[in-house]
Amino acid sequence: MNIFLTADTHFGHANIIKYCKRPFDYVEDMDAALETLWNETVKPNDVVYHLGDISFSKTLPKLNGKITLVCGNHESTTKVRKWLIDGKLNAFVKDTMQLERFTLSHHPVYDWMPRLCGHVHEKFLAVNNMINVGVDVWKFKPVAYEEVVKLYENIQPGLFEKAIRAVTGKQRTLWLPSAPRPRSNAASVAAASCSDKVGNCKGDCSCHHR
Repeated sequence: MNIFLTADTHFGHANIIKYCKRPFDYVEDMDAALETLWNETVKPNDVVYHLGDISFSKTLPKLNGKITLVCGNHESTTKVRKWLIDGKLNAFVKDTMQLERFTLSHHPVYDWMPRLCGHVHEKFLAVNNMINVGVDVWKFKPVAYEEVVKLYENIQPGLFEKAIRAVTGKQRTLWLPSAPRPRSNAASVAAASCSDKVGNCKGDCSCHHR
């Protein structure tokens, strides 16, 4: 049994292709590719933590693995309970949960705890002690937990930078080479700190809700 993480698949969401510049012409193509890549990566007995915004549709494709959903801003309780009854999900939590050292949540939050999140799509891969596990930065498929741990151990200096910033008041953000670099540090902070909880983002975080 292996453990995988992912977020922001957005099955059935045609506009996400435009918002995040996904390499698909039609939502049907995107959904088929996401399903194929998922099932090629994840085996039936593997465990998957999906950190929110799994689908805009009322139905889910047949996805391998025992899936625990950490609800995002596009998951209604009614829809999630139906997926649970239909056997498409193994479990769900509304806000956060813990996986060893990591806090799992849909939204990125600056705090002292190591955090895995979604919501920001292609905006960043890692910032300080926070890693985005969304499909837009992981080749449109779930990422192995071991790979996430390895990445986190390589960005540990971000925790030290956070301590320096707390003392000096100077803003510094760590961007990995595979993450798109924003125009300014202010832009990166906005992108990493969206406070939208119900899908009514005002657009100040550069996320896809606009």
